[in-house]
Amino acid sequence: MRFFSWLKPKERSLSRAKPVQRVLSYQCASLQGVGTRERQEDAYELLNAGDVTRIRDMGLLALVADGMGGMQNGSLASNMAIGLITADYELMDRNQPLEPQLAGSIDHACEEVYGELKGMGGSTVVACLLYDEKLYYAGAGDSF
Repeated sequence: MRFFSWLKPKERSLSRAKPVQRVLSYQCASLQGVGTRERQEDAYELLNAGDVTRIRDMGLLALVADGMGGMQNGSLASNMAIGLITADYELMDRNQPLEPQLAGSIDHACEEVYGELKGMGGSTVVACLLYDEKLYYAGAGDSF
């Protein structure tokens, strides 16, 4: 495709253009539906969504935990998983590789939920971390 200009061309400057400074911009939202069950057993968290300074320093973390509604304690399991991963996220070392830290946080949450509920409840989980213009994700269960 060709583009034409009917205006007189501007003279080009020989100086180099200044690099464009990037400005963080994310729009986050959540939507939940109960579906056919009587209660909501899922949980989610968006950390730092409203604070660009914290996004720059720590990243933006999005979590979704889908409590297993057919099991006892699905809601408790999903909320526990969110709380544990959130706590681990605050302690992550941003100077070290984030992939194993995020995966380790998911494993930690799985172990703690199973240990607390003795197999009488469960949840899938997906975690996405946007940090330093990279996306890291990890999960457990069929939501992943």
